[in-house]
Order: sequence, then structure tokens, then C-alpha cells
Amino acid sequence: MANEPSDTSASSASATTAAPGPPVVPRPTQWTESGGHTQLSTRTRILVDPRSRSRTALPAGRAELPGSARQSVQDLARQVRTEVAQVSGVTPTVSSDVRHTRAGDIVLTLTEHGALGAEGYRFDSTDAVRIEAASTHGLFYGTRTLLQLLRAAPDHLTVPKARSTDR
Repeated sequence: MANEPSDTSASSASATTAAPGPPVVPRPTQWTESGGHTQLSTRTRILVDPRSRSRTALPAGRAELPGSARQSVQDLARQVRTEVAQVSGVTPTVSSDVRHTRAGDIVLTLTEHGALGAEGYRFDSTDAVRIEAASTHGLFYGTRTLLQLLRAAPDHLTVPKARSTDR
């Protein structure tokens, strides 16, 4: 590559000005970092809205999908608790106390946001880590982003403060 002529085309210029995305696959369609990190701790909880605990989808996310799409939000929360413990060494409790969210908590929410579709999700880690989707399939994908970010962190406890949407 060192012997190749430098390319000063518009595509090269736009590539250098684009913000780097997170170290996750697949890369979210939108990712905006806020600076700093959100840290998990021994006080971290996984919070599930009691109205969503046994649900798998809201009307905006209705689809017949395999696997995690048939898993309830509560079951997904338990799975994520185990996975977070394996990656970070911290075992969060699972609770439905969504009105008293603390920094470092993980909040799983089903939402009616129709633009997300059956597999999309919103990820916000600017205080607590909030993952919203219209189905548990979308929530599952959002939790994969969280786990990949934790694996990439040197301490396996921090995620960059960011807002993201993936469809």
C-alpha cells in the first residue's frame, strides 16, 4: 500500500471525516458518541417494565421470527444477566423498578416506535444503558451490541456514552 499513489478523491475525503463507529458487528446504522463512559458495577440492575415482562412484541414489531423473537422480555433479561456476568464478572439483579433507574443500570423496554420494525432497536448509554425495541428480537440485537462493547473495553465494565439506532 505504501507504494500506491495517494487518492485525494471525494470518497477518500468523506471517509476521513466520518465518525468512527463502535467496535461491534454489525455496525449500527446510526451511532453518536457523547464522550465519556457508562460503567457497570455491583449495583447494576437489569430493569424490565412490568407491563412488558411476559411480552415478545408490540404491534410495531409483529413478525413471525425464530429464536429470540419468541422469548419474553423477562427471559431475555435473565439471559443477559448470565452473559453480562460471564463478560464482566458482575452479576446484575433483574428487577422491574424502572421508575428508579440509576447510572449503570441496563433497561430493556418494548416500545411502539414503528420505524424500528421487528428487528431494529435504539441504544442509549448516556446514563443507564437503555435498549428499546418493538420486539424481543430487536431487544436481543441491542443486547448483542452491549455485550460486544463490554468485551471490547479493557476493564469489561464500561461502554462509551452514545446514542444509536439500528434497523
